[in-house]
Amino acid sequence: STYLISSDIIIPEGNTVYLQPGTNFEFDGEYKFEIFGTLEAIGTESDSIVFDNFGEEKWQGITFNNVNNETILEYVRISGAEGNESDQGGGMVLINSDPIFNHVNIRDNSCQCNRGGGVYMLNSDPIFTNSDIIGNSLYGYFGGGGLWIEGSNPTFTNVNINNNFSSFEGGGLFITTSNPIFTNVNINNNVSERWSGGGMYIINSNPIFNRAVISGNTCIEGTGGAMSLPGSNPIFNHTTITNNTSDWGDAVYGDAVIRNSIIWHNIPNSFSGTQVIYSNIEGGSNGEGNINLD
Repeated sequence: STYLISSDIIIPEGNTVYLQPGTNFEFDGEYKFEIFGTLEAIGTESDSIVFDNFGEEKWQGITFNNVNNETILEYVRISGAEGNESDQGGGMVLINSDPIFNHVNIRDNSCQCNRGGGVYMLNSDPIFTNSDIIGNSLYGYFGGGGLWIEGSNPTFTNVNINNNFSSFEGGGLFITTSNPIFTNVNINNNVSERWSGGGMYIINSNPIFNRAVISGNTCIEGTGGAMSLPGSNPIFNHTTITNNTSDWGDAVYGDAVIRNSIIWHNIPNSFSGTQVIYSNIEGGSNGEGNINLD
């Protein structure tokens, strides 16, 4: 069924709401869906659950407050939301929450705020699998066009973080004081308009990336076309870093450990001061086991 929503929706603490496949919520105004209890939104591949906008006024997304892993979203789309200046996160906000997301599509949301065009995450450890964070935008001072991760240790498996935009840092994602794990992820074609980190801005964090593709990201007025890493030392295994562009400086701007990877055709430079071993590097590098082959 399709429901036209004309007020905030709240699931109180201690309550559980079950949504059936094919449920479609269309928000007719600046309303929120706030979850303090438990939500089980289980769609199917052919009959997903949709949260979207109705009319010209944008709804304000879903907020998870102190929820545990009994909250599950599967085959769900969250789109068309817009956060305002007093909030963080356009499509989704997680505060002290650990829900499970499988086949969740977070797309085409925006925020006139400072953190997280698609997702804002604080002190939360959710699990994302087989999901997309695509086409979200942040128009604010800090960054994270796709998502902002702070004080959190989420896991991402088979996830695409593509085509997101930030007016400042971290076109795809902004990670601070967090240690997430990414496996089989694509971080592609994201844009930061200025400062640093077209694909990612990672500060005071040590995430791990296994089998990632970081490609086609751009920092228009700054450095770190692929990523900027102040105070961080992430690890990249079996990762392809290619075709990333910045106004100046390195595609990988900062310290990282990169192993068994491909670093190719980044403009103007690929990296400096980064430990790269057993990798295929355009132009070569002195690290152990590196090669330079098309």
